[in-house]
Amino acid sequence: SVERTSHAESQETEEQSKSSEDLEFQKLEREIKQEEEKESQNQELLREIAECQRLTMTRKERIMTLKKQCSQITLQAQQERENFQRERNTLLIMLQK
Repeated sequence: SVERTSHAESQETEEQSKSSEDLEFQKLEREIKQEEEKESQNQELLREIAECQRLTMTRKERIMTLKKQCSQITLQAQQERENFQRERNTLLIMLQK
């Protein structure tokens, strides 16, 4: 009778221990899964950041190109205006003769 009680207690303790180990294992599995999801999200964010940086560089290059073109067009317009003014002055002088 004592042996049966001792065996039953031992079995109960073993089951509790196994149940506790199972819970601990499940907890660890959840934590690992959460870490993997977090890592996956981090990788996705890093990809998005890299893409945004690439787009930013492309747009900055485009802006620089447009500014350069704008400067060239402005310079060209000033030169043409000066040429027209010279022509106008020349024509006015010719008309006065």
